[in-house]
Amino acid sequence: MTHPLYPSVKAKVEKWWEIACGIPHRNVSLLRERFPEIELSTRMTTRAGYAQGLHKPRIVLNANLLVQEGENFNATIGHEVAHIAVNILMGEQCGHDKRWGYMMTIFRLPVVRCHSYNVEKIRHQRFTHICKGCGVQMSLTQNRLTRMQNGQVYICVKCRTPIN
Repeated sequence: MTHPLYPSVKAKVEKWWEIACGIPHRNVSLLRERFPEIELSTRMTTRAGYAQGLHKPRIVLNANLLVQEGENFNATIGHEVAHIAVNILMGEQCGHDKRWGYMMTIFRLPVVRCHSYNVEKIRHQRFTHICKGCGVQMSLTQNRLTRMQNGQVYICVKCRTPIN
C-alpha cells in the first residue's frame, strides 16, 4: 500500500536529483542511472530518515514526521538525497563531510546534521483497542498493533478472548 504523500515526496526527490545530475562530475552518468528507491516508514520513532546503498540506493523517511511537520520536512528529504548523490558521485559512503555539505549548499538547504522536530507525539504513540469478548479498553503500542496486523495473536488478560 502506497502512502498518500508518496507522490509529493517522489516529486521533491526528483527535483533535487535533477539538480545533482547537473553538477559537472566524472560520475554523473552513474547518478542518472541510479535513482533511489523511496520508502515512507510508519515504524520509525525518533529518526527523520536515512539513506543507504551505492548500487541500489534507497531513501527511507519517517512518514509520521512527514505528516506532522509538513513543508518543514523538505530539508530532511533533501538531506537524504544529498547523501545518496554524493555517495554515488564519490563511489564511497561520505557521511556528513564537506562533500555532503557542498551538495546541501547546491540544494540551497541548511547544512544541518540532526533534525529538531518534536518526536514526543510519535515516540510514545498508543492506540486504544476494545476487547470484543468483555469490552475492556486497552492501550496498544505501535509495535504490538503492527504485530497483530501481521498475524500475531494476543489474548485479553480479563476474559482470555483472542484480540484482533
